[in-house]
Amino acid sequence: NKSNFFKKEFIKYKRLQQHIQREAIEKVLFVIDADYEQNDLRYGGYNNTKKEIQKIIKELKLENYSDIYITCDPLEQCGYLESLILSSIPIKQKECIENFLECSEFKSKENHKAILNQIYKIAYPNAPFDFSHSNFDELKTKLKKLFEEEV
Repeated sequence: NKSNFFKKEFIKYKRLQQHIQREAIEKVLFVIDADYEQNDLRYGGYNNTKKEIQKIIKELKLENYSDIYITCDPLEQCGYLESLILSSIPIKQKECIENFLECSEFKSKENHKAILNQIYKIAYPNAPFDFSHSNFDELKTKLKKLFEEEV
């Protein structure tokens, strides 16, 4: 649940800090959806998500160990992983999916995410996600950095 990311007392943070103290973990990449500001004025949208996750990282004293990546449509700076994926497919395919979602009138965020993913899989079964698309460059860079050895 996204709201757990912003709770200093979240049990997984305690475990993470213990692993860092034991030097079992050297680097952390927080990957979190931006979601939509209109759905959550405090945590929704890219800027709010970034501000709040940076705040909790500072409170937990994890700045030297961590980086963040916020999944969303890079142009609109809102959404979630599925929005990032949708942003990387050809315009014609994207319009087709968006038109279906609009006329189907799905309201629930969870339904929207699941349906978006399923539509892509069904409509384009032989079209894998295009990780060579520039919209994935920042994520790829952060993942590579996560696995690089320190000198």
